[in-house]
Amino acid sequence: MKRIFVFLICFILFFDAGAQRNGLPAILNYKTTNYNGGTQNFAVLQDSRGLLYFGNTNGVLEFDGHNWRLIQVANKSEVHALAVDQQGKIYVGAQRDFGYLQPGASGKLEYISLYGFLKDKDKNFNDVWTIYISGKNVIYRSTSGIYIWNGKNLKVISLEKMNHRSFFVDNVFYLRADDFGLMKLEGDSLIPVKGGDFFKRNTIHSMTPYPGKRALIFTRDNGFYIYDGEKFDKLKTDFDE
Repeated sequence: MKRIFVFLICFILFFDAGAQRNGLPAILNYKTTNYNGGTQNFAVLQDSRGLLYFGNTNGVLEFDGHNWRLIQVANKSEVHALAVDQQGKIYVGAQRDFGYLQPGASGKLEYISLYGFLKDKDKNFNDVWTIYISGKNVIYRSTSGIYIWNGKNLKVISLEKMNHRSFFVDNVFYLRADDFGLMKLEGDSLIPVKGGDFFKRNTIHSMTPYPGKRALIFTRDNGFYIYDGEKFDKLKTDFDE
């Protein structure tokens, strides 16, 4: 799995009068000594109050514009994924752990782990790389499984192949894996997409919404495809070679 690291330390863009005259933003850089965190930041989001959250080597960094606060996950590992639902609740994906943030007795956000909901056979996983919000369900995807949390119960779908990527288009969860091709989540099960076996040996780098309730698929070696829910049509471009 290719990791996308943010090596540039957290930065906030803001415009001042001089910058606006020049058409360029001023940039304020925050060093590790400013926010007392690790050197790598993997994810960022903003909540309904305007506060910023960063998935950092040391945990979740909370920034209110003036002060930084570190929220560590239960096992004090790196945080690689963040997501927020319509109610403003923040979900967290770490290494061999995942969960969410909720206010504690002091009113400050604290990390709540869902690791305890896992059976022993499902606890051997590492990085949680992506989180998707699908209605009342929260979908965490790790190196070896998919974990669906509905607020009360946790459903686990184990993945046999470690080499896989997931995508979320028009509220549909897709997963591409070696030897299986492209699949989608229906209920609590992964089912093959019609014609998706074409991608058994064709790596998909990305899927994104496309006009007409379709999806545009970016492959590693075979260019672009448009998926309408029934078939995959090659999109020819000048860059195919």
